[in-house]
Amino acid sequence: MCCSSAVLFAALGLVLVAVAENADHVLWLAAALLPLGLGIGVAMTLTTDAVVSAVPSERAGAASAISETAFELGGALGIALLGSTVTLVYRASLDLPADLPGPARAAVQDSLAAAVNTTGSGVVAAAREAFTTAMQVTSVAAAAITVIAALIAWYTIPSGRKGGTTTTPTEE
Repeated sequence: MCCSSAVLFAALGLVLVAVAENADHVLWLAAALLPLGLGIGVAMTLTTDAVVSAVPSERAGAASAISETAFELGGALGIALLGSTVTLVYRASLDLPADLPGPARAAVQDSLAAAVNTTGSGVVAAAREAFTTAMQVTSVAAAAITVIAALIAWYTIPSGRKGGTTTTPTEE
């Protein structure tokens, strides 16, 4: 249950990140990142411990390597998927003037940084709004995926809750 709770706490952090995107001060975003980081940190510690303790001690190094590889692969795939989501939502949310020249339009559609460096303030404001929307949508999508992961962890990771009671070690 503790691992699932940590993952749910991380999901709460993702929702808070989505809400903090419109905040006036960066401290709100920093405060929103605290439950995200704490939740992921606790969940990773617990899952690594579960993986390593599930094998004989002479195989702990291999189990740790597999756990770390899975973490890295999951991180890379998550960045690719969520980064693509940000890009898709950003481009779909852009409301650009019809008279914007082709090269400037392409630059704005490429990224917010390109919009800031190549166009006027009206287009930059539209690009910032689209980027904020993209980040909010992606943060909420990531939170939903994280909640699903917490539910999967709840149902698949043994926790000693068989029959509604927990087992306690006995003295010999």
